[in-house]
Amino acid sequence: MPTEKPNIPLSASSERMFDYPAPRVQDNELFSQFKYTRLNGFDYNNGNGTISRRDSSRPILVDGKYYVWYTKRHTVVPPIGWNRAAEATDEIPSTDWDLCDIWYATSKDGIKWEEQGVAISRPEKPKSGWRSVATPDILVWKNKYYLYYQAFDEPSGLRGDLCPVSISYADSPNGPWTHGGDKVIPFGKEG
Repeated sequence: MPTEKPNIPLSASSERMFDYPAPRVQDNELFSQFKYTRLNGFDYNNGNGTISRRDSSRPILVDGKYYVWYTKRHTVVPPIGWNRAAEATDEIPSTDWDLCDIWYATSKDGIKWEEQGVAISRPEKPKSGWRSVATPDILVWKNKYYLYYQAFDEPSGLRGDLCPVSISYADSPNGPWTHGGDKVIPFGKEG
């Protein structure tokens, strides 16, 4: 990260970053004071890399219970890496977000969690997301729940990390979830 704003065209967010009092994250006082707390209730297979949970949604509170959705991968081997994506198979992931489903967990206090299971599984090929569904977030509107997420159709790393956005909806945060359509936000123009 350069310490001074470069003399090149920048996105609006990059422009704002250089106007911020601490443009580098390590110089931000919140970065140095942030504390992590390990959550209870999740198995990681002794840290061998075959189970991953990442990209959680914002938590919502429904009837006194917190809900969160996240990307979960449980594969026979850890990811082989972005640069080896051509070697990925239906059992060997290229990245941590490859060969994933969207799971959810609940908690009464935000610390002790109970994994509830799959909320959105990968659809059958050739439907969008057959390779992986990942990076969910939740919207609640008029007593309906909407999960939107990335829907991958190839291992990440083959041609980058491009994928459309898909959506599913339910009458309850526990599902069942109805697929709302493939590629509700399709690929944009290159770049």
